[in-house]
This record gives sequence, structure tokens and C-alpha cells, in this order.
Amino acid sequence: MLRYAGRCFLIVLVAAVCLTLASCADSNPRSELAERLEASSHPFSIGDASEGNPPSTPVELNIVSIGDILMHYPWQQEFDGAGNSMFPEYFQYINDLTRDADLALCNIEAPFAGGEPAGYPLFNMGDTMAPAVRDAGFDVVYTSHNHMLDQHSDAVFRTVQILRDAGLQATGSRLSTDEPNYAFVDVKGVNIAVIAYTYESSPKSINGLPLSADMDPFINSFSADSEADLAEMKEAIDASRASGADLVLFYLHAGTEYSHEPNADQRSVAQFLVDNGVDIILGSHVHVIQPMELLQPSHGDTPVPVYWGMGNYISGQVVEWDMEPANEEGILAELRLVWNPETRAIDALTMEYLPLWNTFYSNGERVVHTVIPERGNIADNPSIQASGYYDRAQSAFAEVHGVMGESISWKRGE
Repeated sequence: MLRYAGRCFLIVLVAAVCLTLASCADSNPRSELAERLEASSHPFSIGDASEGNPPSTPVELNIVSIGDILMHYPWQQEFDGAGNSMFPEYFQYINDLTRDADLALCNIEAPFAGGEPAGYPLFNMGDTMAPAVRDAGFDVVYTSHNHMLDQHSDAVFRTVQILRDAGLQATGSRLSTDEPNYAFVDVKGVNIAVIAYTYESSPKSINGLPLSADMDPFINSFSADSEADLAEMKEAIDASRASGADLVLFYLHAGTEYSHEPNADQRSVAQFLVDNGVDIILGSHVHVIQPMELLQPSHGDTPVPVYWGMGNYISGQVVEWDMEPANEEGILAELRLVWNPETRAIDALTMEYLPLWNTFYSNGERVVHTVIPERGNIADNPSIQASGYYDRAQSAFAEVHGVMGESISWKRGE
């Protein structure tokens, strides 16, 4: 993932050995796995429409999402010297927005495998990230990404369970094929299905780690030129509609790394999804931001809002480690829409965003990792005051505006 100059041969050798071990692990899943999956609990009712009374008048919804939570060394350090989780600091300047939103989503780009957290090249997320994300107000976590197999098959399932135990919904992987391959959320009486898919490498693998036939049914992944994968995506959309989804939100983990423009595969898959009934598309993976726009269905009159790339939320991809300033930047995507229960359609929408800057600094006792949004007087932000990084933050926000442009609004009949 990281393009660090002068990466030593030893790291490459270790990575190669890890990939070989991963291949062996995934080709020989534990014999008791099927029994454990069969006995897995279902703490949520996912896949069935709300049994409550549906709304009778138009509903205003505020949906927010951030990009990649990616834990490089030493960002994966989980506790401070007093034993307190450091992860809540990542969200301290946006958690009022995520808590107030009707639906808040994020991508945790690492499995929860247990044991010591780990960074590049094979990530492992500390378990306290799950409650930190929950307490910050997030509802749904995308688990389909190119690092989901970093800690082998068991970690895929453990990730889903850890998130559920924390009170979150996971979408992109599942514990059993009896479960739907999407999450279902009741928001103000509006049923929203959230589907997440990650790109595959060739031959069939995720980030170079072979995707076995045994694991394939539990993971949402795709190749843009695979008709079977596109058909599977359409099947998930259709299944969610049949279960009562009023809106379908689709997350795509895809694109060309470090490119500010969506590539041909992103565009072709997104247009396919739009033509097959998706209402919202959110994306990340490329570790820089990409623009937002409205895509028009081939047959239909309601455009679909697309945030091509939300960038990094927090990561070790910083200029101090030979990365570009663009890798420190991200957005909080803010989508406001009006859903009409009578016509079962979106009547109006506004696409907005909040620029974000990922940084670290010493507070005199330890290193603090956090994300600073463009809110209020930036000079008053406590982390800006402690770090002295006012100019860097302002430069980052200006670059975000340069890529993202102005907000986009649409209203039926206008």
C-alpha cells in the first residue's frame, strides 16, 4: 500500500512469506468452521423490512460517510500509557456530525483478528476500534476491502462478530450463507439496504491473497469484466428490494490508487449499478479523494449521487513518511435527500462534503493521531494549536475544494 522510498528487502521477503502462508491457510479451512457458522448468533434482524408503520409524508434524510480507516505503524498503537484506548481521538472533531446523522457509515480497512494490532503489509485492527466507531455515532461498517483477507479466513468471520457485538452492522462479509449479503437499516421508517463490494485481483484473489472457493460465498468481491460478478451484484440489489428496501446504497472499494479520477472500471460498474436500481453510490480505496457527481440511469428520471472516492480518513500515509499531501486528505460525504413514500422515489437531494485532514503531533507526553475537519475558525482547533500546523491544514482544505468543487443539488421537476 505504502510507496515508501527505500523499503528494505527484508520487509518484502517477510511479506512474500506471509502471502504464501495465507494461501495455505485459506486453502485448508478448519473442519469445525461450518459448525461454528451454523451456530452463529444473529443479533440483528437484517434482510427484512421494518414491521413498523411506514411514513405517510416525505422524509428528509441525512446520510454521512467517511473513507478509509487504515492503520499503519505506529497508528495501530491501541492504548496510551494509562491503558486508555487512543482510537476515540480519531473522531473527536466530527463525532457530533456522525451522531446527529440519520445514517453514518465508514470503512474499517483491516480485519479484527485478535491479538496484537499490526500495520503494513498485513493489517490487523485492535478490537477497541469497534466501540470507538460505535461511540462516534456510526451505524454501518463496510468490511469489503482489499485487506479483508490479511489475517486469513477466520479473521473475516471474527471481524463481523466483533462489529455486531459492538452494536454495529457489517456489510460486505457475513457469517453464514443463510444471511443476506447486505445490511438493512430502518431510518425514520425508510428501509435502507447497504451493499458493499471490493475489487478482486487476477487470478481470483484479494490483494494477492487467493480467494478460495470455500470463502467466496462469504465475501462480496467483483471483477469488473466478470458477467457472473455483475449478475451477483444485481441479485443482491434485487434481493434487497424484494425484502422491502426503499433505498439501496452501494459501496465500491475500487479504483486506481493515488488517482484523483475514477477509472474506466469504476465508471462501467457504477453505471451498471445505476441502471439496475441503486440509489446512492459511495466509494473509497485509492487513498486520495475523487470528485462527486450525478449519474443518470439509462432508463429512469432520478439521477444517482456518486461520491467516487472519499479518500483516507486516518492512515500513516503522511508526508513525513514520503507520501504526498493528497494522501493526508479526505472528506466526510454529506448527502441530504427527500424520499417520497407515495411515489417511492427521491424528490430532492443535495451532495455536500466536509474537507478532512489527517495528521499527528506530540502533545508533550505522547504522539496524538487525529483528523481535523474544516469547521469554524481552524486556528481555534486544539490540535492545530498544539501542533502549529495551521498552514498545512489550510493547504489541505484548499486542495480538497479544488478536487471536489461546489455542492450539487437536484430537485424533481426543476
